[in-house]
Parts: sequence; C-alpha cells; structure tokens
Amino acid sequence: QAQVNQVLVAEASAQGLFAVCLATMPKLLLDQGPADRANLVALARDMLRHVCEGEQALRRPSDLILRLKQLEDAVSCWLSQCPPSDMGPLLELAADLQFTMEVL
Repeated sequence: QAQVNQVLVAEASAQGLFAVCLATMPKLLLDQGPADRANLVALARDMLRHVCEGEQALRRPSDLILRLKQLEDAVSCWLSQCPPSDMGPLLELAADLQFTMEVL
C-alpha cells in the first residue's frame, strides 16, 4: 500500500496535482522508514520545482504565492511529525521555500 501511495504522489506531482500531493504526503511520512521519508522530501522538492517552473501558467502572481505558502505550511506540518533524525532534508526544503518566497 505504501509503495502504491508513493507512486500516486509521484504521478500527481508530475501532473501538477498539487492538492493531492499535499494531502497525501503527511500520512506517507508517518508510514515510511527514514529512506522512504527522504524520497518523499525529494518529491516535495520536485513539487516546489514544478510550481516554480509552472509559474508562467498561473494566471496571477498571487496564485503562485498561495501555492508556495501551502507547501510551506505542509512542510511545517511534516516537521512536527517526523523524528529529529529525519529533519535535515525537511529543514533544507523549508529554507528553499523561504528563499523562494523572499525572492517573490
């Protein structure tokens, strides 16, 4: 089941289904081991990259800012759920998000 969920998140991210990824990833973070959580952080980074690359497709700059804020909120939630040993990659992602928001 966990592998199926992970594939769904990867596919949703590739297709830009942002809300699906945000809803699914917290549960997956709780269900996975450290290596799988690292893979999920990589997926979250892919989502961030997808959002940034797709900014031209968004009709208003406020849409991009809203999506980034949603991802930032999700990362904060994930940080509260993961063990301290797995926080490194999430903290890096949080820093990437903060930098992106500051640039915008």
